Amino acid sequence: MFACCKKEKKTVLKRTFSVRSATIQSPRLSTADPQMVEWKEQLSQGDQSYESRVAFWNGGMSMCIKCGSRAIERMEEQSGVRTNGDAYGVVVFSCKRCGWNTSFDFDDGSFDCWYYEAIGWPRGVLHYPISYMVTWARKHQLPENVDQVIKNQRITGNIMLELDKKQHVESTLGVSRSTADQIHAILQDKFGGILTITE
Repeated sequence: MFACCKKEKKTVLKRTFSVRSATIQSPRLSTADPQMVEWKEQLSQGDQSYESRVAFWNGGMSMCIKCGSRAIERMEEQSGVRTNGDAYGVVVFSCKRCGWNTSFDFDDGSFDCWYYEAIGWPRGVLHYPISYMVTWARKHQLPENVDQVIKNQRITGNIMLELDKKQHVESTLGVSRSTADQIHAILQDKFGGILTITE
């Protein structure tokens, strides 16, 4: 009789147990990292091409790759948190003007770079579209209407790097030697590609 009562008690406990509430309160452990708890997967969104993302990242994530607008909306979505409190997830960037968007995975526990996917990416104007290069010239206040020359001759970041490498900046852009030297110095600065300026 004692065993029967014990069995009935277990049955009652099972009926009152809520799987849904337990799932919400206790996220599952990741199989990849036992110290990590997950609520949902990190899902990439939008344009995931290397060329677009490396340019967007180097530009300071403040300007649309497609239309050149600065109307960039940022939305952070956490996917989970580690036992030490470090969160991780996805940040989605969207252009309010043309609708272009992309996303970057982030991790509070990444010491080298919060957007850990960008670790090892080259710095500078690599893969910059023309709109980025025009803004780049204006940010650095390059003389001799370099911004207009870039726009008219449709010079991208890759073209500018090639011109600088072959020492053709002066002849192709029609600028003085001092301006060509200034451009070379900016291209050598690993943070020279950041486009955050006050207009």
